[in-house]
Parts: sequence; structure tokens; C-alpha cells
Amino acid sequence: MKSIILTLFLVLSILSAAAKAEVVGCPARSSDDYYFRPDTFGMKDDFIRQWYSEQLRAMNEPSMWCGTTAGTEYRFTWLRTFHHPVVVRVTNKGNVARVEAVELDGAGGYEPGKELRRVSRPMTMEDWLSIQNTMETWGLKAPPERNGKDGSEWIFEQRTAQGYGAVTIWSPVFGPARAIGELFLSKAGIAVPPRENY
Repeated sequence: MKSIILTLFLVLSILSAAAKAEVVGCPARSSDDYYFRPDTFGMKDDFIRQWYSEQLRAMNEPSMWCGTTAGTEYRFTWLRTFHHPVVVRVTNKGNVARVEAVELDGAGGYEPGKELRRVSRPMTMEDWLSIQNTMETWGLKAPPERNGKDGSEWIFEQRTAQGYGAVTIWSPVFGPARAIGELFLSKAGIAVPPRENY
């Protein structure tokens, strides 16, 4: 009996410590401010942050703008109106590069659903440098804003020694955002049927 109580106490202590560690320097995980600072996305900021945060929360993704982390991170979140939400995050910490990806079984324009598949594996430095160089060259420059009724949101975030940045682009057909999003998917090994690639 004592061993069961001791085990429960240790488990609760670990969970409590993890919960405290998560919120140091960050808003609560349930808050839309956890994933994106207020005014990140301009005029429709509250609505957009709520929508994007719901998807990232369902993917169990970390915040990229708050807390402390060593290294460089880039994240591509792909929210297609009628198809599965996808996120691909690449990191380089201490010259160890990794790719993490999650696909949910819901729809990017509706309920996120549950985890359908997860990718977590090391990246070669060559693959890492291809993404880093492409992101640095692009610099998160958004094209002139355009929107539509149905389509997809391509959200890019970066956390580097220079700080945090984020941009969202609606249904890019060509240009650097399109190329970079497809590069992320490729490095995660996610193949997309042509009719779902919008």
C-alpha cells in the first residue's frame, strides 16, 4: 500500500512540475495567447488566433513565441478548409536537427479532429540547411493580402536568435510561400494527392 501511495505521489509531483514548467513565461495553454501574441495577424487577429490555436492545441504543439528554448525552430501549419490539418516543425538545437509533423483526421476549416499520424525523426544537416537557407532568404515576407471563401491557410512561424515572427498566407498558388510549404511537407515525408494540394 505504501509503495502505491509513494508511486502516486511521485507521478503527481512530476505532472505538477511539468505543468508549472509549461507556463513559466507563457500564458495558459488553453489561452489563444499561448500560441500567438495579440495583434500578430492584424485586423482579424482575435478570430484567427482562436482558429489557429484550436488546431495547434489538438496537435499538442508547443508555443514558439513564449518560454525559453535554445536553437532555431520553423513551423508550417497547413489548414485546408475540407481536408486534414497538418503541421510540420523543424528544429536545430545544439546541431541536432529534427522534423516533427502531425496530421489530424478533422478538417482545417472545421473541427480539428484527433491525431491521425505523427512523424518524429532526425534530419540530416543538409536537409536542415535547405530549410534554414530558404526561410532566411524569404524572410517571412507576405504577399498582398487576399482571401476567399474556401481554400487554405498557410501559416509560417520562426524562432531564431533574432526573435519570433509569423505570417499567414491564403492559398498560395506559386511563389516562395508555396515552395517553402511544399519543402516542409517533403522533408516530413508527407505526400499529398493533387486534388488536396491547395
